[in-house]
Amino acid sequence: MKSTIATPKLNISARGYQRKRRISRFKKRDRSKEAPIYAPAPSPAAAGAPADVLKFHVSSLAPKFADCLNRTRGVQIRRHLGRWAVVTIASPGFESQANDFFTTLERYGEVREMQRVLLCVEMTADLVAVAAAHGALAVPLRAVGDVDASIKAAIYSAGRLLWADHFLCFDSDVFVVEDLRPLLRKVEQAPKMIHAALSATATPEDDPTDFILTAQRYYKATSKDAISLLDGSPPQNFNRLNSGVVAGGKLAFIALDLKMRDSAEATNAWIQAKRSPAADELAFSLAVARLGGAQIIDERWNLQLYAKDVFPLDLDHHAGGNWPHFDFWHGDERAAVLHFAAKQGREKLPHFRQLLALDKGS
Repeated sequence: MKSTIATPKLNISARGYQRKRRISRFKKRDRSKEAPIYAPAPSPAAAGAPADVLKFHVSSLAPKFADCLNRTRGVQIRRHLGRWAVVTIASPGFESQANDFFTTLERYGEVREMQRVLLCVEMTADLVAVAAAHGALAVPLRAVGDVDASIKAAIYSAGRLLWADHFLCFDSDVFVVEDLRPLLRKVEQAPKMIHAALSATATPEDDPTDFILTAQRYYKATSKDAISLLDGSPPQNFNRLNSGVVAGGKLAFIALDLKMRDSAEATNAWIQAKRSPAADELAFSLAVARLGGAQIIDERWNLQLYAKDVFPLDLDHHAGGNWPHFDFWHGDERAAVLHFAAKQGREKLPHFRQLLALDKGS
């Protein structure tokens, strides 16, 4: 006589069982104990951290970030920063420069309600202290290779790294000396385009169709460098841009990031050859041209002092505080942003730079 073994009947199907198992596993997960996506460390004095070491809590779940030229790496910041993010970048040794930029931005830029961001390449306690003093979000990044001017590639990839509706990005060797809101309104009228000023050395004689000659004349590129960057037919609407001030909507910055990745290998080879400190800027100009061209902003929004002069007039006190206020005139136009680029720019207006960057408590 055959013996039979009773088997229990399952009340759920195999598919339902798997679904129930997933739900059960999800419920057991205590998200309150997970590290936040990004949590700034306390002030260096409170943390007691040495100047060259500062720890940040970064969740392993945060999407990894590498800029369009693979010059910096980190994690994406998934917190919405608002309608506008004002962004600059600095590395160790440039804390004072970043502090002066934020000081003038707060005093004269009329952007107090906007989220300020400091991209800190090779984070130190001193960089965090600068960000904390100005209410800025300090974003840690790690350099790939040497820390040089090309780390600014993180700015070009701001749309991938940060989450905001619009970006206004500056080099840290910039002083804001006038209200920036007219520029913001122009950007909001054309958010799908990159807004930037022409290079101060651009002339009507420049041939926008002769990319190779332009690369050789202004950026010390060899013909091999230029051909590698070009990788095909020359773009239309090519202009030599200065990336000291760059603005646009999030979609514009995402498109810029993707387009610059197309020539990343050739650009990096040129950067490593160290023939020009502005190699990334030519790649930026080329990428913008391939996107259909930039919305050219007036030079008053990025007055490049390595090639231009200004005359400060009308010493007065700013209506919002006790700090001095000047009108900086270039010809018959009043400058809004002074860009102290290169050695020639940094040597100009030392007395007025000192006055404009007075201690915040004054």
